[in-house]
Amino acid sequence: MKADASGDVPVPTAKQLRQLEKRERRKKYADLAIQGTNNSSITSKRSVEKLYLTKLGTNRNVDPSKEDIEYFKYFVSKPFRRSPCINRGYWLRIHAIKSRIDCILAQTRGAVCIVNLGCGYDPLPFQLLDPENVDNVRHGGRLSFIDLDYNDLIHNKIGIICRATELVKIVGQYKGAEGALHHFEAGKYMMASCDMNDQIAFKSVLKRADLDHPEIVKIFIAEVSLAYMEGRKADEIVSSCSAFPNSHFLMLEQLLPAGPHEAFSRQMLRHFIKNDSPLQTVTTYPTLAAQKERFETLGFPTVNHGSMFDLWNTVDENVRRQIEDVEVFDELEEFLLFCHHYMICHGTNSAINIFPKLLKPSFGVFSEVLKLRMNFLSSPSSAEGFWRRKFGASAVVGNKMIYAAGCSNARRNDISSYSFLSRSWTDVTPEAKLAPRMCHTLTALSERLAVMIGGRGGPSKPCSEVWLLKEDENDGWHWIKRKDLPEERFRHEACALNAHQMLIYGGVTEGPVALIYDLNDDMFYDTKIDDILPKLISPGFAYDPVQQVGAIVGGQRSNGEISDELIVFECNPARKQVFVKATFKNSYFSRFGSKALFVSSQKVLIGGGVSPWVLFDHLTTFIEVNIATGSVALVEIPPLIWKDDAPMLVGFEMQKDPTGRVLVFGGGAVCYGFGAVWNRALSLDIT
Repeated sequence: MKADASGDVPVPTAKQLRQLEKRERRKKYADLAIQGTNNSSITSKRSVEKLYLTKLGTNRNVDPSKEDIEYFKYFVSKPFRRSPCINRGYWLRIHAIKSRIDCILAQTRGAVCIVNLGCGYDPLPFQLLDPENVDNVRHGGRLSFIDLDYNDLIHNKIGIICRATELVKIVGQYKGAEGALHHFEAGKYMMASCDMNDQIAFKSVLKRADLDHPEIVKIFIAEVSLAYMEGRKADEIVSSCSAFPNSHFLMLEQLLPAGPHEAFSRQMLRHFIKNDSPLQTVTTYPTLAAQKERFETLGFPTVNHGSMFDLWNTVDENVRRQIEDVEVFDELEEFLLFCHHYMICHGTNSAINIFPKLLKPSFGVFSEVLKLRMNFLSSPSSAEGFWRRKFGASAVVGNKMIYAAGCSNARRNDISSYSFLSRSWTDVTPEAKLAPRMCHTLTALSERLAVMIGGRGGPSKPCSEVWLLKEDENDGWHWIKRKDLPEERFRHEACALNAHQMLIYGGVTEGPVALIYDLNDDMFYDTKIDDILPKLISPGFAYDPVQQVGAIVGGQRSNGEISDELIVFECNPARKQVFVKATFKNSYFSRFGSKALFVSSQKVLIGGGVSPWVLFDHLTTFIEVNIATGSVALVEIPPLIWKDDAPMLVGFEMQKDPTGRVLVFGGGAVCYGFGAVWNRALSLDIT
């Protein structure tokens, strides 16, 4: 700057003025982008309100003759039905905040002021202040609310409230200050504009609210609102709130539990950058442990925290069953991935403890870390369509590999052939096409014959079909229909016992735990099994026909839990008998949707899947297990591969080529609302 004529007051130059204007425009644009995240969030919550809350009996009217009350509808003009995974995730987000508030209210007495930092269009004040909501009878008029957010958003929210007589009836008539477009007071509800990057303005708003009295319980809520701020400025907000006595801070925010290169994390970060609202605090506090230390350092000495799956485990079992009944759900992998990337944290400077400590199994029981050679398979861009599918099924037939059906943007029914010699793909879909499907199996019985079993169309359309996929020397591949399964079955496993018999195990089915299919007579036979062999959904499964020994790892039990066992079994095809040889427990076995292969007579390679307890990283995505001892060796994904394009091993395939090299291909996932991730094919040298 240069001085004016008197030499006293600095006067900005034209260049400096342009720079100031440019910074101001950038800030305004960034603020608008952050406010835009509210639109997506509130639309998703409205989807949950329409589909879930009414069916679960949430927000019942004190007058039983009247319908349940809806609050989000006033803030979403055009509702959209979200995917089952997004619906369940947002139900859990709503439950996270509401259930923690309920816990605080149950353990305290006297007045309670709830301050929503970055409130958006969330109608929580109306839900908790509504005298016609039967749940509010127990509050006894204890609650008051303060909503804080950006100027434009608060101005719009005031307009919505004033136009909705039902909302005005709940909080009372508008008593805004004269000429104030961004301030609203009515009864026990106050709404004010506040840029929380401005500490002076933030403290001024709280000072006007008169929250210093120690008898007033303060509950500060930050539901993915401080995440867009610089870590230092977000910490100032948390610290300012801890200065008030008898305070509680509820934060729902993103995590990077396996670091920024893990596939879901990478996609999540890219999504917010693309939308010009980058996540900032998550890189400073990427884990639950870091968030706990953060709160303790910033003035909240008592901290309870957990991932969203930890919270899901606290939901009453009857409520979870009701949720399962709302809509058909077969997106457990994507739901678990979402849960690992969000946390609920409660810090308090009062004496109460909100919810029980959340127990997790301890990890770390392994013998060594293996460093195998691992590379991306090079292929022309034209081959992407062959690799890019999930929940398909594959089989090695001679020097080729068949990859059948599955799902890309929609379910597929095509068949692709991969040559191990030329490393190229060919479409070999027979003229007589079968119905599109996923979650089926394809099992090779010879170099020219494979058997497809079951699968599903939509989640409520299971399949019982059995097809032979046979190659004729002159006519290529074609389908031959065989007798249907006795019951529909999907997310099961199958293996060849010999040239004409197959073992079919587990899955989603009303049928028995296991069946043996005999190709010669086209018959299914009930299998004699040990009582201790459970029916598991989407376990890892490997079988060695020479030893007649197999391994089952993880999978979902009938009660919804993910097994942490590796079961070693033997199969006698002649007697149609399966019996358990050994069972080993290890938290690394707790996987849903993994794949397994014998790499030697006693060692099984297990890859991918998702765990309810931990997000797999570069050391734990692959493990090798000795089936004689149960000992686990971790298999490291090389740093260059992990950082360049970490795999998303959901709905993928794993096969050995004729040389013994392991190929990992296909698979991917929709990362909540952040977009889809698809895998590049990998090769592992296990020699």
